[in-house]
Amino acid sequence: MQNNTFTIQANYSGGNWEPIDNAEYATFAEAEAGMEDLEQNLEWRNMRIVDETGDVWAYGQESEEEDEVA
Repeated sequence: MQNNTFTIQANYSGGNWEPIDNAEYATFAEAEAGMEDLEQNLEWRNMRIVDETGDVWAYGQESEEEDEVA
């Protein structure tokens, strides 16, 4: 079985995904918990989890403006 590294990336602006500092995890569960922590405690949005090959495993919550219903 292959060992993956999971990294949380953020879409800051312009559609470019960039890794977040100190957001690399050995398991998907750890990465998912880390992303949830950023969403809840710092209210960060527009994140995703990718593995070392660049495959996307999960997307986080979108921006607050997109959550609102007109």
